[in-house]
Amino acid sequence: MSSPSAFAVEVVSATLETNQAWTGQGVPLIIKLYSPGPFSGTASFDLPALPKTAFVKVGNSLVGSEEVAGESYITQRHEFMIYTQKTGEVVIPAFSIRFSGKKTFTSEPEPMEGATQELRFQSKRPPGTESMGVVISVSEMKVEQVWQPNMTTEVDAGDVIQRTITRTAEETTAMMFPAIAPSAPKGVRIYDQQPTVDDKTERGEATAYRSDTIKYQFQQAGTFTLPDMTFVWWDPKQEELKRETLRGSTVNVIAPESAAESTHDMLEDAPTAWGTVLSVVAALGVVGLLLRAPTARLISHWRTVRNRPDSRATRELHAACMSNDAAAAYAAFLTWLNAMRRTFGADAVDLVLHDVDHSVFREQLDIMSQHLFASDVDLTSWDGSDLWAAFRSFSHGLTRRSTRIQSTNLPPLNPPDPPFH
Repeated sequence: MSSPSAFAVEVVSATLETNQAWTGQGVPLIIKLYSPGPFSGTASFDLPALPKTAFVKVGNSLVGSEEVAGESYITQRHEFMIYTQKTGEVVIPAFSIRFSGKKTFTSEPEPMEGATQELRFQSKRPPGTESMGVVISVSEMKVEQVWQPNMTTEVDAGDVIQRTITRTAEETTAMMFPAIAPSAPKGVRIYDQQPTVDDKTERGEATAYRSDTIKYQFQQAGTFTLPDMTFVWWDPKQEELKRETLRGSTVNVIAPESAAESTHDMLEDAPTAWGTVLSVVAALGVVGLLLRAPTARLISHWRTVRNRPDSRATRELHAACMSNDAAAAYAAFLTWLNAMRRTFGADAVDLVLHDVDHSVFREQLDIMSQHLFASDVDLTSWDGSDLWAAFRSFSHGLTRRSTRIQSTNLPPLNPPDPPFH
């Protein structure tokens, strides 16, 4: 390794462009690398894992040159945005950066390594947000909804209405958008789907995007009011809270035709109906004989999957989250995590857990642990719905990558920290 002292300057420098920001507001972190000759390959950053804090890379690196102490250096500028939900002083400990560069324009690339200094900034909680879980600090946020079918106000019992809500904003990252907690009156069943979360960059401008889809199934006749949804964010320029309310809908659900009408129709069509019924029964009997063995294998496989330790732990975690039992949720998650580590390997699972896409899940784990172990927190105030929504996103991500993550006998390049303390 080339030592920083071998050159006239340190090979790494890091600065924050501000020493104070609102909670949820991006704090630019500028890292500059120095090499006597051209750079080679991609730099590796050992970014620290901080509670309720995410580091997001912004754009591509910029190459330049600087004259230092009479010597010319090629520079590589990297920009990160730091988003935190922590209030008070945020300390970014020193971390290592590795890259390759040439000592001269014609020499071979050599590995170089440097470390940043410790950095600090103040995160100030916006007034009026004390009761909010996650604070989004952006100048403007666009909130829209689409109903399918288009704002239907009269449906039959058993029908489904779909509600898609999208949020877009600049000056933030999509992982900062909190999950939606849908609700509906009794007699309406809710099905929420996996959200679409993305950070899009177009012509150098980054836009955070999240789309949540909720399906309402009406199980009985009557009149049901689907609730409004209000979204709140902090405008750091105007220094005020802003709100956008998406209107709900009142739906009239019509009962199916009466039993008397159905019986009358059946009697009129009796000869044809009975012939059809007998034909269907005979056909089903033949199909049943043909599918008996495959069906038995399918049922056996389903029972095996359902009785796996991770499947049982998932059901226990869901029950604990729905009943807001933090202690039971904590125990179920540890059981699930141990089962997945035995299946895929501890290193592989922890790498997925510490992926930037799952920072919301790690945040919910921190919130749960605070309710369990902090002395001044009321256990009964914990709401497990956000943890369950974040867990579903994480577990689906782990499943999608299950064919690629495998245990290895080699130690990980950047060993992850424990998921939470």
